[in-house]
Amino acid sequence: MLAVIDIGNTQICLGIFNQKRLVKEFRLPTNRRITADELDLALSGLIKGREIDRACVGVVIASVVPELDTRMISAAHSCFGVPVLMISPEMSLPVKNVYRPPGAVGTDRLMNAVAAIYEFGSPVIVVDLGTAITVDVVARGNKYQGGAILPGLMLSVEALARETSLLPRIELKKPGCALGRNTEGSLRSGIILGAAGAITVLVKQMKKEIGEKTKVVATGGFASLVVPHCPELRIVRPHLTLAGLRLSWEYIQQGRC
Repeated sequence: MLAVIDIGNTQICLGIFNQKRLVKEFRLPTNRRITADELDLALSGLIKGREIDRACVGVVIASVVPELDTRMISAAHSCFGVPVLMISPEMSLPVKNVYRPPGAVGTDRLMNAVAAIYEFGSPVIVVDLGTAITVDVVARGNKYQGGAILPGLMLSVEALARETSLLPRIELKKPGCALGRNTEGSLRSGIILGAAGAITVLVKQMKKEIGEKTKVVATGGFASLVVPHCPELRIVRPHLTLAGLRLSWEYIQQGRC
């Protein structure tokens, strides 16, 4: 077994792979003030009684919250008692990072690219609907080139509620129609269908710029809300980042993917 940890801005996701199969998935809210000991207790609480800690051969981590990196490495080593690998953009990975500068790209974006290449080859476009929405291009030759970043659905909800006097904080769920007949309906329409429209335009433009007919794969916690309204998104892989972490571990440890 292999433990993979994706530290995101909103959630920390722990996945357990038995060879190539994801057998367990756990989530914790991201708390930037949490200590290494508290992280250890949280991880131990998730896997307690499951005989996971004694079965794992290693832990691999991707993070977009640098202040938690050292604490998570310490907690993961204490919890699992096995080698811990922290992925960085400068590593030799199954994707060629040509972003500028290479170290500025989030490791979650690279892990998405690794998993997308493994399943679909390149070129491929990856749309991740998480705290932020990223639309990324992997060109021929497995070259991660970059893409576009825009506010995620919850960021839009929070920003509108915080910066306006009359707009409420709403629950994100499927919009009834584009024409919102009350404030909540208007917000859902604007945020969800607006995101779908933005993604559609970005994907179409990127296809023109790279001159390729290419597959597009969606991932991320809010994909289910946007995909039905976005004609460019027909392939959904909920665990793309975790799969990329597993593949990167194999590539680095064994020289194969």
